[in-house]
Amino acid sequence: MESPPGFADVALGMPQNEPYQYAVEPSLAGRLRVGQLVRVPLRAQTRCGYVVGFSSETKFAGIKPIAELLCEEPLISPELMELARRIARHYFASWGQAIEAMMPASFKKGKIAIKTRARAVETEVDWIHATPPHRLTPDQERAFGEVRETVDAGLGDRFLLHGVTGSGKTEIYLHLTEHCVAANRGVIILVPEISLTPQTTHRFQSRFGARVAVVHSRLSAGQRLAEWNRIRSGEALVVIGPRSAVFSPVRSLALIIMDEEYDDSYKQEETPRYEAGWVAEERSKIEKAVLVRAAATPILESYYRSAAGEMRRLELNSRIEERPMPEVFVVDMRQEKAGNKVRLFSVALEDAIRAALAQGEQAMLLMNRRGFAPLLVCSTCGLVMSCPRCRVSLVFHHDRQKMLCHTCSYTRAVPSICPGCQKGYVRFVGFGTEKVESEAARLFPG
Repeated sequence: MESPPGFADVALGMPQNEPYQYAVEPSLAGRLRVGQLVRVPLRAQTRCGYVVGFSSETKFAGIKPIAELLCEEPLISPELMELARRIARHYFASWGQAIEAMMPASFKKGKIAIKTRARAVETEVDWIHATPPHRLTPDQERAFGEVRETVDAGLGDRFLLHGVTGSGKTEIYLHLTEHCVAANRGVIILVPEISLTPQTTHRFQSRFGARVAVVHSRLSAGQRLAEWNRIRSGEALVVIGPRSAVFSPVRSLALIIMDEEYDDSYKQEETPRYEAGWVAEERSKIEKAVLVRAAATPILESYYRSAAGEMRRLELNSRIEERPMPEVFVVDMRQEKAGNKVRLFSVALEDAIRAALAQGEQAMLLMNRRGFAPLLVCSTCGLVMSCPRCRVSLVFHHDRQKMLCHTCSYTRAVPSICPGCQKGYVRFVGFGTEKVESEAARLFPG
């Protein structure tokens, strides 16, 4: 959409609900288009922003003109522009903040480098099928076939791929990606953490070589810009990365895969705040792309929606080559007592650790609570020691000999008597990683 004579609406990365309005001078008439990056005056400074629309009238007096057109071609597609608008509306951010979340950071400063030969990720393989695809199992073939048919139909449908650990979900991703790349269509694969990106990237690069681009926060500004250029130009059709990869300017997007969809790292905690699954779903609707959410343990919302028919659920109930699942034992700790004391380790767990150590093996203990004790309670009045600022319970950390608020980092010493009733003593309730460590050291010295 080119500019008529009049005014341009420019979205800035500021908490302003509506775009700012600027006059279009004759020298820019006919050159401005939606999606272009411009420099505009704002009070006593200038800022970079994106043209999001035009109007022939204004209700304001003394409208300032656009200072500079920084790029002749639009940097953001109409589809991504619409996605940014939906994010802004849904998550109460400004349109400009949503757009800036999609763009390389250097654009915020007006540094443009659209054409670059730099390559952010060196690939060892430069041709598709350097590593041949594995043969799919019947369950994998069925899941692959259903998604492939929907991709080819251009219906923009949504799937939940519910597969147990080791059932071969990644091989389905690879087959689907191969199908899309063969048709010169784009794919985005979202992984929950940067730490998982290298192993996923290696498998895709060994299959698709330089068609793969990697997007994550540990790349330098130059690397991120180079990858963005490769994706935007169509050189890279396959994008792998954590949540921000959902904004990649992939051409002819056909498929978005969200691996381990339950992971909390898919939530952006800074402005504009967003949840990558919601963004992926909105983008799939806009671009008629297929969205596949995948997990061994789906979030309840996805499982419910698949049961209600809002998503198509595909099940992979067995592991590759019929490998057995690990044995899982659930122990009722209410029955585990040593005299009058409650045990921290069950008899079964203690015996299993001793057996592993006797065979020269290792054991791993997982505990999702930090500190020594998550609660400190008065033995007389029941008062829970809490943070005066956050009103959440304080956690006792043995190494510091202090109570700590995990929300605001407030600390204080453990009182000798209850600060409420001034009678009872404070007792520890529950246990965290420090308590588990001390008990493990007692039971298994060395």
